[in-house]
Amino acid sequence: MSGYPTDHAGLAILPPEECLRLLGSVPVGRIGFQADGEVVVLPVNHVVDGQSVAFRTCAGSKLSAADGQSRVVFEADDYDQGRHAGWSVIANGNAQVVYDDAEIETLNRRGLDPWVSDPARPFWIRIRPASVSGRLITSRGSHGPGQMPPERGRMPAADHDDAALQVFNVLRGEANHVRSTPFGDVGTVFSGRRMELVWVSKQGEPVDDSWFRMKAVDLIMVLQGQLKFEFESPDHDDRVLGVGEVLVLPAEARCRAYRWPRDASEATIFVAAYPNLAMAEHPAAG
Repeated sequence: MSGYPTDHAGLAILPPEECLRLLGSVPVGRIGFQADGEVVVLPVNHVVDGQSVAFRTCAGSKLSAADGQSRVVFEADDYDQGRHAGWSVIANGNAQVVYDDAEIETLNRRGLDPWVSDPARPFWIRIRPASVSGRLITSRGSHGPGQMPPERGRMPAADHDDAALQVFNVLRGEANHVRSTPFGDVGTVFSGRRMELVWVSKQGEPVDDSWFRMKAVDLIMVLQGQLKFEFESPDHDDRVLGVGEVLVLPAEARCRAYRWPRDASEATIFVAAYPNLAMAEHPAAG
């Protein structure tokens, strides 16, 4: 893969088309704007539609800022703490509420799956960037200067299911790649072409009112605390998993999972193993 030019700090300078691709490769970004004399930064689920970024919201600060066509900044990133590799993309532009019915219908078909409760009548906000910039840092020895990590902006995964001997202490938060989400920290212990193993640590996270599903069987084992599962289908009873219990989650089962009891002082920590399907949705975000 051809290299990109670098800046004075040695970071690769990404072209606009690669910036937009990377923005679309992660489910959550951050929008920043001014409101009532203060700078506000909020996380949002988003999609990339052509040359613009769009997200849904209900009436509130994000909508108010967009309705006035305020100048906003949108940022998303991904990183691998273990490999010291990652990327960051920033888009500056104007945000506008989408009122055109045909445009709204097009955005609705993008399949945006919000992590927070879906308003009954959400508004779409579109950010039309006036400028897009991105930087990439790669781990030494794995990529040449300015070369990109694999598709979808994710950190490098094994090209097969063999791996070097490694030991991770999940209860101490050890993993190859750790990322923070609004619904808990997620550590990727192993990611190969055939399978993936992650741990999730939940403490103080909100309960998502929407349903999540896996497209293949998912095995979930609790290592600390308790994890409550709720299921959309009446064929599956809600249940609370304790330490040492394993849940075999059927393919396509729509559910949500959260720490139990809600006021527990310690985090709930569990591991999940599942086939590495590119479009899989996972209850770790529930």
